[in-house]
Amino acid sequence: MKGRMTEVGAPPTWWMGALSDSNLSLDEMAAIDHCHVDDALRTRLIDVPLPPGAYGAFECLHGFDDHAAFATEVLLIARNHYGVASTVFVERLSGWRRRDEARLRKWLSSCRDRYRREAKRLIASGQRDLARLHEKFATIFAAGALAIKLGILPWSYREVANALLTCERAHVELVADASPSRTPSAHPLNARALLNEHVLKHGGEFVDLRRRLLSLTQNHDHRTCVGYMNRGPDGSDELLFSNAKLLEICGSRGALRQLKRQLKAEGALLDGELRPSVRRTVWANGDREQVIAIRARALSRQPTFAPARQGLRSISNRREHDSVNTR
Repeated sequence: MKGRMTEVGAPPTWWMGALSDSNLSLDEMAAIDHCHVDDALRTRLIDVPLPPGAYGAFECLHGFDDHAAFATEVLLIARNHYGVASTVFVERLSGWRRRDEARLRKWLSSCRDRYRREAKRLIASGQRDLARLHEKFATIFAAGALAIKLGILPWSYREVANALLTCERAHVELVADASPSRTPSAHPLNARALLNEHVLKHGGEFVDLRRRLLSLTQNHDHRTCVGYMNRGPDGSDELLFSNAKLLEICGSRGALRQLKRQLKAEGALLDGELRPSVRRTVWANGDREQVIAIRARALSRQPTFAPARQGLRSISNRREHDSVNTR
């Protein structure tokens, strides 16, 4: 609020984070009016792009048929329970503050420190000072971590940190894409080579869905899985990756988009009607996961894929051998 000369002490202040959506990014809106965007604005209006393969604004539909049905359910939950979690959060936060404010402040400060350290290690930009951006995301992490500690959110600290790190990294890459001064080295152009290298190095660790599907009792993380081998609907072998893993392999969203365009142009990307991803059955109970599906033979033409091809053949031979023994 504005202060008056007759007032004693500093005027009241407030701070609130707002989550909004827009068809255009900050840089895109500025470009329309030929305006320059100062980096101070980017740390106040932080653009976070939708994840590749998203269903509208959602990364996962949690079993619903489409994003419209899921959005209807989310709105219904919000109408019926609006304010419940926030009220309990404030009550428990206030209670801790009354009991031991010093310990509360120390705990929140340690949360922010942990996030800042990890963000500095994982996210970098040759053109921007990201200190203020790290600070803002660190505050969000501390708030989420506090909600977990107070029993409000059912997530883990790692899940919250990974989600925020993903959003922050996506923002940095989005701005780098929009910056006219970026150099070619800002994006790894040879994403195909990076994928070949990953398959060469980790092909033997791929989950072979052609032999058996994953049991629900297995400790398996789809997002971080190195990859899957699968028999596609047309009978051909395909390699499957979560979008998160493929993004990690490529190193940036720009490189990932380039890889998808290249594979699609070659007919090697098995995409859906509306998005460059498909759903494949991964779990033994019939549950499916959203994946990027690539024809195995498209990579097998690359020299670096030869050892992995041998691995595929040996697995295929074992499968035929097992089938003969069964018969």
